[in-house]
Amino acid sequence: YAPGGPALVLENNIFMAEQKASIGNLSIPVNAELKSCKNNTFVWLGEGEFPYKLPDCFKITKDRKVWDEAVKNWKINNPDVQL
Repeated sequence: YAPGGPALVLENNIFMAEQKASIGNLSIPVNAELKSCKNNTFVWLGEGEFPYKLPDCFKITKDRKVWDEAVKNWKINNPDVQL
């Protein structure tokens, strides 16, 4: 993030990771770099607690079903997209 550069809008997203990043990290920019941030979920399937800092607009879960359900719903709502 650079001062005067674009700020992110993160709303109603679900992210998932199965392990720590091999390069860098999995953190999300701090609140000051976000134009708007609400109702986000991070599904952490790695060992232990989620090892990075997230803004307050995220909840963390270890429930794989949250991700699987989001993928299922996305596919239902986007039938013309070929994966």
